[in-house]
Amino acid sequence: MTVAITDLPFETLSSILEEAAKLNAQETPTFTYGLTHAPEPLRKTSLQRHVRGMVPPDMLRWDTTDSIRQVQRVWHDWALDYSLKELYIRRWRGGERWLGSHELSNPQVKVSGVAVYRDSFGLLKNTAKLLVDYPEIASHIRRVWFGGFYVAESSQYIFDILRNCRNLRSATLPWTAMRHGQVDGWAKLLDHGAGNAPLSSLELLGVDLKESQMASPSNRVDNRVTEHHEIDFSQLTRLKVFGNTNFSPICDEDLKQIAKTACNLREIHITGMSSISIEGMDLPQQGR
Repeated sequence: MTVAITDLPFETLSSILEEAAKLNAQETPTFTYGLTHAPEPLRKTSLQRHVRGMVPPDMLRWDTTDSIRQVQRVWHDWALDYSLKELYIRRWRGGERWLGSHELSNPQVKVSGVAVYRDSFGLLKNTAKLLVDYPEIASHIRRVWFGGFYVAESSQYIFDILRNCRNLRSATLPWTAMRHGQVDGWAKLLDHGAGNAPLSSLELLGVDLKESQMASPSNRVDNRVTEHHEIDFSQLTRLKVFGNTNFSPICDEDLKQIAKTACNLREIHITGMSSISIEGMDLPQQGR
């Protein structure tokens, strides 16, 4: 008896499609390439190609499921769920220069001294717009990680993204999201509403900021969201705060406010923090 692949149980079909995606990965580029020693104006420097780094896992999964998404609706939805279950959004750091040739096979080509410009928040903005316009895509995201976005403007786009991820389980955010975020944004992040699983893991990453970023009036904002009764951390089972920062760090008082509702924590990690003392770690007495 012959059975069409479309008639197979979804669990079996999912296993087959996952295996197909893994096989596609063997023929998909997994590294990005660049050029070293780009010459400055009026200077002669030979060029060499080099491997810049691995393709991020979420982009690789997207590439490996490209052909699967085009078959039919069920396969398309499976591919979205497979590709977008983890989303990594990094700030563009720059450093590229225009190459005066379309041929990378010969590294000895002319490179302009003109630096390539991109909006450092471009990926963040485009992702926010996509998920606002198509919230069904956002429903496939289970884990999200943000890196390099520490100013008030970027926090707005971060919460635009989070607001639509109604099935989000884990989030890694810059610590400034605790300062710049609005009460309604945090309330929506911690409780996705009836019928949707709540956020269970929250990580807050701290880094040192530049003096110009610390001096900017728009960044020196603290909405003190943890003090509002609408903010409920009771659904969290894991909390991680890591990384020292020279600007408005997470401190003992923040942990005390979180502990008032974080009554279901199973794991708490405080790593590389000088702004949190043993007093802030006295969560069982602070929690209810």
